[in-house]
This record gives sequence, C-alpha cells and structure tokens, in this order.
Amino acid sequence: MISNLNFIRKIENFKMLLFFLVLYLMISSAFFCQNLELEKIMKGYDFIGHPPKNVQWSWDNKKIFFEWNPEKELLYSTYFYDLEKKNIQKNPIEESFQLLLNDKKQTNFKHIFFIEKGNLFLFDKKTEKIQVLVQTQSPVNQFFIGEDENVLVYEQNSNLYELNLKHSSIKQITNFLKGNAIEKTTKQNDYLIQQQKELFEFIQKEDKKNHLIEENEEKITLKSPKKMYYGNHEIEQIQTNLKHTFVSFVLSDYPNNDATEIQEMVNEEGYSQSKKARSKVSIHHLSKHQLAIYNRVKDSMYYIDFRFLPHLNDTPSYYSLYKPKEIVSFPSNFSIHPLIFSNKNETALCDLRSLDNKHRWIVLIYLVEGRYEMIEYQYDAAWIGGPGISEWNFDPAVLGFDKEEENVYFQSEETGYSHLYLFNLMNRKKTALTNGNYEVRETLFDKNQNCFYLHLNKSHAGNLDFYQYNLKNNELTKILEKEGAHQVVISPNGRELAFLYSTKNTPWEIYHKNIQANSFEKQITFSKTAEFKEISFTNPILIQIKGKDGVNCPARIYLPSEKNNKKSAVMFVHGAGYLQNAHQYWSSYYREYLFHQMLANEGVTVIDIDYHGSDGYGRDYRTAIYRNMGGKDLDDYIFARKLLIEQYAIDSNKIAIYGGSYGGFLTLMALFKYPGKFVCGAALRSVTDWAHYNLEYTSNILNFPETDPEAYRVSSPIYLSESLKDELLLLHGLIDDNVQYQDVMRLSQRLIEKGKKNWNITTYPIERHGFKEYSSWYDEYNRIYQLFQKYLY
Repeated sequence: MISNLNFIRKIENFKMLLFFLVLYLMISSAFFCQNLELEKIMKGYDFIGHPPKNVQWSWDNKKIFFEWNPEKELLYSTYFYDLEKKNIQKNPIEESFQLLLNDKKQTNFKHIFFIEKGNLFLFDKKTEKIQVLVQTQSPVNQFFIGEDENVLVYEQNSNLYELNLKHSSIKQITNFLKGNAIEKTTKQNDYLIQQQKELFEFIQKEDKKNHLIEENEEKITLKSPKKMYYGNHEIEQIQTNLKHTFVSFVLSDYPNNDATEIQEMVNEEGYSQSKKARSKVSIHHLSKHQLAIYNRVKDSMYYIDFRFLPHLNDTPSYYSLYKPKEIVSFPSNFSIHPLIFSNKNETALCDLRSLDNKHRWIVLIYLVEGRYEMIEYQYDAAWIGGPGISEWNFDPAVLGFDKEEENVYFQSEETGYSHLYLFNLMNRKKTALTNGNYEVRETLFDKNQNCFYLHLNKSHAGNLDFYQYNLKNNELTKILEKEGAHQVVISPNGRELAFLYSTKNTPWEIYHKNIQANSFEKQITFSKTAEFKEISFTNPILIQIKGKDGVNCPARIYLPSEKNNKKSAVMFVHGAGYLQNAHQYWSSYYREYLFHQMLANEGVTVIDIDYHGSDGYGRDYRTAIYRNMGGKDLDDYIFARKLLIEQYAIDSNKIAIYGGSYGGFLTLMALFKYPGKFVCGAALRSVTDWAHYNLEYTSNILNFPETDPEAYRVSSPIYLSESLKDELLLLHGLIDDNVQYQDVMRLSQRLIEKGKKNWNITTYPIERHGFKEYSSWYDEYNRIYQLFQKYLY
C-alpha cells in the first residue's frame, strides 16, 4: 500500500514538473516574441550589431583594416586585425593614412604615393615616415606611376605635372586652357604700320629686340609647355601612359539641363530652402564627347574620329512602332570610358557606348597614328548591361590586357549570361574562359600570378563563391564555395585572403585564411549583440514560381507554424528593379527581413520575389521589363498570389502587397491594374510617373519620352490610378532627391480629382530616399503594420 502511495506521489511530482516545464516554454516563447517587436527591429544595426565593412590589407600584408562600430557609436571607426598578435585594435586617427597605402601598382616600390584631402604624400616603407610632396589650395586629383618609381605625374587644375624625387623638381607638362587663343587683330590700316617701321629707328629696334627674345625662348629647355586651348568644352578623364609620352583627355559638352528642386522645410536656419537636384529623363539631356591625344614627343594634339563606328547611326528598332513625325530623331551620341594604356607599346584600349546604351564598342587605339581597330562589338535591342559590363554609360567595365599583353579580357552576355572572354591580338580569335547558366559577378586580374580571381554564383544563383582561373593551364579552381556569400580581398603578396561572409540569418563578419582552397578559415569579428543572438530564426524556403512566360521566378517564403497560421499573406517587392533579394546571404533589406520574420511568427505568410528584371539570373531575365515596367514583373506577383491560394491555402481576400522605390511603384501597379486582387498595399518612396525620373536608369529600360511615349504611358501608375479600389498607404520622404516628393504629390492630386477615398499619405519632413532616423523608420513601419493588422489578422 505504501509503495503504491509512493508511486502516486511520483506521478503527481512528474505532472508538476511537466506543468512547470510547459509554463517555462510558454514564458520563453513570450520572451522570444518580445525580441521581435517592431521597435527593436527598426533600430536596425543598433539592435542587430553593426557589421564590419570596407575590408582591406595593409601594404606589408601584416594587418587587415576594416570599418566597424561594435560600441554603437554615432560613426564607424577604423580597426585592424594584427596577424602576428592575433588581436583586433582600434586604429588611431593619426594613422588613418594607412588605409591609403593599398595601391597594388606600387607593391614593388620602396615607397608609396597617396593623396589625402587633395594633398600628395609619400610614405617610405623602410622608415614608415610620411613626406608632404604637394600641398596647395588647389587639390591634386589623381596621379600616374611611371617606369621610374622616383618619377610620377599628377593632375592639378586640369593639367599634368611631373614630379622628380631625385632632382627635387616639379615640371608642368601640359598647358590646357579653356577658351580660344586670342588671334592678332588686323589693323584697319596696315599701310600706316609698315610706314612707321620704315620711318622710325626706335620702332625698328623694338621690333628686332622682341624677335630675338622669341628666338631665345624657343632654345630654352625649361620653357613652359605649349598652350592648348580646348574651347568652351569641359575637359575630363586626363590620363597619361607609363612612359608619360602620351596624354589623353575627353572634351565634353553638357546641355543646360533643367534641374529639379526639392524643398527642405525643417533645418537649422528655420527657413524653408529650395535645393537643386537631378534633371529628368529627356533625349535633349544627352551629352557629347570627343577623345583627344597629345603626343608629347611630337608636341602635337589630335582627335580620334569615332564618327564611323559600325552601327553608330543605326535607327533603334522600336522606332518602327511610330510614324516618323510622332517622335524625335535619335542623335548618334556616345560615351567614352577611361583609356587603358599598354605598358609595352604605344596602344590603348577604349570602351565606348552609344547613349541609348544599345551598342558597345571595344577598340584598340594606335596612339602614334591616331587610328583605331575594332576588338569587340556588342549589341542589345533592350540595353547593354550585366555584371562586369556596367548598366551605366559612364561606369567603367571589366577590361584590360593580360600579363604579356597578347590578349585583351572583357565580359559579355553573348550566351545570355555575363562571362569572361579573351581576345587574342595576334590571331584575332575570341575565347570564352567561363561558361554555363551562371554569372561572373566580379573579376580581378592579378598580373603577377597571371590569373583571374572571380566571384561567381556558380553553385547557386543566390550564392557568391570565390574562384581562381589560371591562364597558364586554363583551369578554374574553387577556393571558397558554400551556402551564402563571400566578398574577398586578396593580400598584396597574393597569398592570403580576408573576406566578408554571411548567410540568410547571419550578418556579415570578417574571416581570414590562406589562399589555398582547403586551408583553415578563422573568424575575426563577432558583431552580433547579445539580444540578437537570442533569436531563433524562421528559415525562409527558396522556391521557384513558374511565371506567365514559363520562366521560373526565384522567391523566398516565410511560413508560420500550423497552429498559428492566419491563412493570410504579405507579398514584398524589393527596390531598384535590377537587384537580388531572394538569395542565401544577409539581405541589404535587413529591417524588412526581420519584419517578415516577425509577421511569420505572428501567423502571416510572407513571400519575397526576385521578379523579372532582377539581378543574378542572366540577360533575358534582366531585360524582361524592357518597354513595359509593371508587365512581366507584376505578372510574377499575380502567379505567386495564385500559388499562395492553391498550395498554401491562403485566403484570397487576405493578401497584401508592399515595397519601396521600384517596389513602391510595383505596389501601385498591382493595386491599379488588378483591383480586388490585393486587400491593401503600402507604397514607399514610389515612382508614379517614369517621365519624371532620372536619365540613365529610365532611358535604359523605357528609351526616351520623346522617342517612345507609349512605353512611358503603359509603365506609369499615374495613368491607371482611377482604378484604385483597395486601401492604399503612401509614405514618402519630403527631401527625397532620388524619387522626388513631387512624384507622390502628382499622384495625390490625381487621386483627389478621381474622387478616391480609401488612401492615405504620410510625409517624413527630414528624410531622403533612404531613411536615417529611427523615429522615421519606426513610424513608417508601424503604419504598415497597423494596415496589415486591419486586414490580415
């Protein structure tokens, strides 16, 4: 009997223990939910922990420098990891120049030249002391290393100067002057001038003296360089080759664009202020450029004539959609990228783009003759772009000579994905070094090792891996490859790596390893706060959604637990258009990522889509939105909505959509084109009319308003706003100088005139395109959260 009582007591004790265990788990769960409160999320990296950034090596391979803010200060500071002492130290402010000593071109020199705040300095590697070389009110803009490490050329006031350390001398080597040479005016009566010279000896003597002075000046070695006037153009991209025998420069003409203005209402002065901002997209805002070469040996200057580039004068194919009188004729303007001079002969590479960005020419210029020959021609009926190629007309692309200068390397989307190519200057053949359904995301050529270091998304479109391509044996070798992303910086001696690494749920941290593939990786920084470490993340699942055109669309879906599933969903639209977010590493949308985690914890399904037009998936995906933003990209959300309903049992009346910038634009298009499909939407800093956005981004995708008005009309939400049925929340920064406040004001007026009632707008007086203040972030997302609670909870 006693033994039975003891058994019963044990049972009761076990029940009590089980009760307290369940209670503990409930309290722990409540604590976990508190960690995901909106107030904390919107603190951003003050809550998460500020990750390191801007990693670079010291000149002597002994330190890894980086910016970091582990103490949550107002500003990031510079730190370094000492490889010998194996510790992290804060870099003294007076030692900040160390960050400027990473020029690989000077690795084998006994000293390093660098520029800081417009002044030119020299760092002696042996004594580790700094010497001021040029310190004036006029800033030094750039410098060029030559064959002799004791001689360099620097640019100041749009002219070049040669500094010789051995002779302690500075010599001006160009004399470019704005304007035109003053020509001697013809006197009204030449007869009288000649008569004066014949009659008066003092005039004859003065004339003879002036002539002798001019003759003597011609014989003086240290005479000033010849004056070269470049008219009323702007002089840009002044460069010189290794021997400093040739100087190249670009003369540019920019139209007087009508600049926009933004209104600053809250500031220190207490008065509202108008600030100048960008111009709007227009064919009339295109610039003109010409390349000039100055031959110092012959003391002569000439222009490279690019007027006969093949296809330069081709009419764009979309012109056939219009009658000739309906649109403006297209000018044959082009941009010129900085030259890449040969170190072995008198040639240089030049990358040119048509200003509608449909044509690209890579040419080899023969500097002595002033002629060029074609190496590569690329054409895209939509627009030239992709990794290593550059979306923007004036941004340099991957381009250069190999070690022996027998080949030229560049990237092309010829196969539909951006890959690395070599062009042999002897046999004129082009060879692909990489191939496959992946992209070469970043390229670095190491002349000492005669190899390429490549960041690829080869293992998965959402990863960023690190490889080496050896030109000696033509082998591609994996160095870093696993789920997530690697951003690698190679040491000056080429033997070690410092890299940032992250995964979906782990922010960026710095690691160090030997360059050998299987060597040990050491984590250097640990940035996460104790509070952030407590979070157990929902791991978003990567899925593929088959789009209207049959192409798979990558997405991430955040699923709530079965017990807590509200059968509602939020669809997030990332910004920029050409950006990747459904990847396997830490998102640049980290606040939104945590917000989505919070929503999933509360029972709301969230889907985040890399819609057509996103980065990372090749040329066809990149250009799928050409002439129709809000077309295939929006179709992806309509098909994803269908997927949510059919496969995840989401209530069709409980699906919301939101996003910022391009994401705000696509949210507007979703509500306006498909009323009733989304119960509500929040549009942040949204483009409402593409004719009011900037030049390069917009003209790439929609051409120009004057040449392709229909593309602008079908792509602009303002024309469709009368269809608004579901609740809309607009949020915008007043001093946004990217997508300007005027955009949302014009849409507001349109909604008012159409009698729409179910919309609201919130203005943030001190915020630009990217918010800075915690209070603004919290207010903005609290309003979005309340909107979702109203319809989805």
